[in-house]
Amino acid sequence: HAQARSHHAHTISARTDFACGFLSGCTASLAGQPIDTVRVRIQAGASGTGTASASPVAVARSLWAAEGAAGFLRGTAPPLLATGPRNAIGFAVQAEVARRCQSRLLEWRPGTAPETARLTAACAGGVCAGLAQCLVIVPADRIKVQQQINSRAGTSSSEPVLECAARLLRSHGLVGGLLAGGTATAMRQAPSAAIYFGAYHALLPRLRERLGRGGSAAPLLSGGFAGVVAYTATYPLDVVKTRQQSSCAPPGCGPLAGRGAGSVAEVARGLTAEFGPAWLYRGMGPTLLRAFVINAVNFAVFERLQEAVARRRGMAS
Repeated sequence: HAQARSHHAHTISARTDFACGFLSGCTASLAGQPIDTVRVRIQAGASGTGTASASPVAVARSLWAAEGAAGFLRGTAPPLLATGPRNAIGFAVQAEVARRCQSRLLEWRPGTAPETARLTAACAGGVCAGLAQCLVIVPADRIKVQQQINSRAGTSSSEPVLECAARLLRSHGLVGGLLAGGTATAMRQAPSAAIYFGAYHALLPRLRERLGRGGSAAPLLSGGFAGVVAYTATYPLDVVKTRQQSSCAPPGCGPLAGRGAGSVAEVARGLTAEFGPAWLYRGMGPTLLRAFVINAVNFAVFERLQEAVARRRGMAS
């Protein structure tokens, strides 16, 4: 009976993590989309300013002048449709792996400090979560990047999601079309998610001690800083990924957008040879701003939803 109750509790917990992660992911995606559009256009070389080295402010001004507010929301559909499932998978997988890893670690090495076991498990869960998320991230980001750098001829509207997916599949097949940038994404996601969840779980209890357990300030700041640290550590891979996923775009989407063909190493070597190593950190300002915003929102909403579910269960019992 005890084992059955434990299994039932874990099942409920996993479902809660999945549902809360889904909702918090959708909210965070909307919050960060305008900044993400600027970031992608800078990384892809489709700045719209006539120069390959435009600043984030110049790119934003150019986009506003050409397309208005709608331009900043271009490509919203793919990440909105994908971020919910991606976030749900990430939180559910990370929590489950971390729970199992922590208990096994304490069994195998009884002298391990609880805090060390907790953070080691959080990082291990992050690696698994990051790789699992690639199933959703790769095709969604491929379509999103294509939409963000390309306008339909004579209009300011982006190519519809299904039309874009069909074009990529028809022209380049599954691997070269929808799954372009998959290796760079996996290479980024595994360490990035480990750092992300590890930093969050390290910061959260310390900030709660300083700021108090009530309110959203601690998860908001912990999530924001965790996102910034994770993106900073893996940023060059994000640039390579964006460049690979911006290739095969229709004409007119920027002077550099078609130069992303090749492996991760080939694209990285090509960029550094032509533009210098600094290119691998191109667009870092808006990326880190977006990382803080979306991850602050993500964890704050997630924790609030978890608290609401816990209160409801307490009332029910």
